[in-house]
Parts: sequence; structure tokens; C-alpha cells
Amino acid sequence: MNPPRQSVLILIVADLSPRSSRYSKGRKITTMPLPHDVGAAIAAYLQHGRPRSDRRRLFLLAVAPYSGFKGAAGIQTVARSAMRRAGIVGPGRRDSHIFRHSLATDLLRSGTTLTEIGQLLRHEQQDRTRI
Repeated sequence: MNPPRQSVLILIVADLSPRSSRYSKGRKITTMPLPHDVGAAIAAYLQHGRPRSDRRRLFLLAVAPYSGFKGAAGIQTVARSAMRRAGIVGPGRRDSHIFRHSLATDLLRSGTTLTEIGQLLRHEQQDRTRI
């Protein structure tokens, strides 16, 4: 299972604060800044979209029994559905990994070095950060 998707699967509500989020990749846990727009989107989800549940996981299935996703395939399904609704079509990857790639591309275009991008994406090996 791909660690970035896995970290979304296991994110729990208690890991969030108004300014930061605990993020795990592999066996490393890091506190990362939580951008205002992301925090606002999560707050809206918690207030209006997340099913009522005593489950600790942030993201739950939208149908009973409202448990967390069982694997990366659930996140992939959500990502593909969102891209389809947004009209994103064409060749290339159309799964959740595209969000990491898009972030890296935007950062590179704005002048961020590959080393800095690799650190943000939590790559253990520098050669993993490539286009």
C-alpha cells in the first residue's frame, strides 16, 4: 500500500489542530502546517459531511456502518469520482497520487528546489523526487 494514501486512511480527528496536522509516512510521524483553506474544508466536512459516529478516523465511509476506509482502493475511488465530477479527463494518472504530483509540479514552477520538494513529500531518497 502506498504510504501517502495510507496516512489519509488512518488520520484521526485528534491529530488535527487549527494550525497543524500530524502526518505519517511509513514509520515517521511529523507535525505539518495545516493551510487555512484545508482547515476550513475539513471543518466544513466535520460539520456538514461526515456521518455522525464515535469512530476516531477523520474520513469515514458515507454508508453505514460508517467505518474508516479499509484500504487505498477506497481513497482511489473517491479521488477518481472527484476528478470525473470536475471534468478532468485525458491521458495520465487519474488517482489520488496525482495530487502529490500536482503539488510537486506547482512548487517546482514557483522556484522550489527538488531537495525542498523531496523533504516536503517526505522522500527518504532524493532520487525519488523527479518529474
